[in-house]
Amino acid sequence: MRAAVLAVVCKLLVLVVVGLLLWRWTAPGRRHAALTLTPPSGDRRAYERVLKSALHLQSELKQQKHTEKKKNVIRTGEPVHGDSNIYFVEASCLANKPGRQALTQRQACSVESAAKMNPSSEVYLVHSCPIKYDKSKTIKHLVAYRNVRFWNFDMKHLVSGTPLEKWDYESAFRNPSWSQDHSSDVIRFLLLWKYGGTCLDLDIVVIKSMEILEPNFVCEDWNDLLSSNVLRVDYQRVGQLISNLLILNIATDLRENVVLSRNGSELVTSTFKDTCGVDRVSLMTPDACLGVVIHSRKLFFPVPPWRWDRFFNTSETNSVMWGVKDSFGVKMWGRQSHAGKVKTATRQAYGLLAEKFCPRIYSHSGPTF
Repeated sequence: MRAAVLAVVCKLLVLVVVGLLLWRWTAPGRRHAALTLTPPSGDRRAYERVLKSALHLQSELKQQKHTEKKKNVIRTGEPVHGDSNIYFVEASCLANKPGRQALTQRQACSVESAAKMNPSSEVYLVHSCPIKYDKSKTIKHLVAYRNVRFWNFDMKHLVSGTPLEKWDYESAFRNPSWSQDHSSDVIRFLLLWKYGGTCLDLDIVVIKSMEILEPNFVCEDWNDLLSSNVLRVDYQRVGQLISNLLILNIATDLRENVVLSRNGSELVTSTFKDTCGVDRVSLMTPDACLGVVIHSRKLFFPVPPWRWDRFFNTSETNSVMWGVKDSFGVKMWGRQSHAGKVKTATRQAYGLLAEKFCPRIYSHSGPTF
């Protein structure tokens, strides 16, 4: 018993002595001396150089962190050649008609969905109307995606170096018979001719990554034609041949008529009939069409244009959502459906698709979308 008590007392004494030693060593004077970097004599200049480099590095790291925190960087400019590029064309201001709006919320939803579902692709909004990027709330939500680009294009520059270089586009745009759809189609074909990539209409909500799709493809629409609303061609080889034929067909049409006598889908279908050597869309195969894949309408057009109301009718929601499960995008038929109201608190198919695939735009749209 006595030995045990003595052992405890000895341990306590050891702890007290160690504590006193540590206290003396870490006293203010000692601590300051231990933490002060005093360069050896004769090495003052070398020390100052190292210290200066350290301060410079610290400043660079702070600047880098500040840049990384700055999320809303607006990326603008002309596209570069890229088969993974995705283009949306806004052409409403080419006719110089007042009261045009550069981008609606639903159009912005399409752009966001493409950027969200295709993070490795550069998504370009090619627009004719001027946009005050720093003041637009809609643009603010889009620039949060690092792969979104904006190009306020100049028509003269776009047609430069193409078969349409001498086309009097200003007279065509002023012609009452010239439609905005014609402008969009021409611009789409020019973009594919100059840069390659994929063109999508501004009322298509992308719901899957398109990166797994073929480098050259077109889709059948509901009129037994090939759609101009979805078209992908690569910048070289087959794609360059297809886009060149499309532009030449437009040039021929414009020489023979004041305005285009055929719409974009008719031009695309005519071009592929000549290329594939067949007279019906149903006979077009990759073997006959230089490897270009002709996809069925379900890939982007699962709902026909005359049933656009299904996107707004809650009794149709389950059927619509089931019908789009194998699609890569959903054409919302904006011309017909622009007046349809989407109430954000309801289970309308359009709202459910927007909530999932363009969440930034949808969540800031207010009570109606």
